[in-house]
Amino acid sequence: MIDPFVIVAVVFGVVGFMFVLANLALIGRLLRGERLEYAEKKSPYECGEIAVGDAWIRFNPRFLIIAVVFVLFDIEIAFLFPWATAYKGAFAGGTAGTLGLIAFIDMLVFVFILLVGYVWFWRLGELRWILPKEQSVDGDSQ
Repeated sequence: MIDPFVIVAVVFGVVGFMFVLANLALIGRLLRGERLEYAEKKSPYECGEIAVGDAWIRFNPRFLIIAVVFVLFDIEIAFLFPWATAYKGAFAGGTAGTLGLIAFIDMLVFVFILLVGYVWFWRLGELRWILPKEQSVDGDSQ
């Protein structure tokens, strides 16, 4: 069973801590004084920049595709570094037999598959930042 003095000490500590926090908040409020409030301070951007337009705009999905292609090639580089060190180690040890050749062919197949995907995206035109203006039915550009 818990000693009653421990319960009293815990309650006394919690009440004392809350008393100190309340007094600090009151003293801080008195020392800060009156707040100056004006329209610029209440605006959502206090950095001096005036907000232009609406934040809820639709982004082109091509940005997502370009980001995915970037991450894909970033992961490719992450796979190439350990492979390159292991491949170099295979030749440095003098055992550049079938293991080194198999590792080299595997990496060539990996890079070839990624290169085919890159060329495919390029041919689709998905990697262009600026698309040509679309032509309307009557021949006028929009």
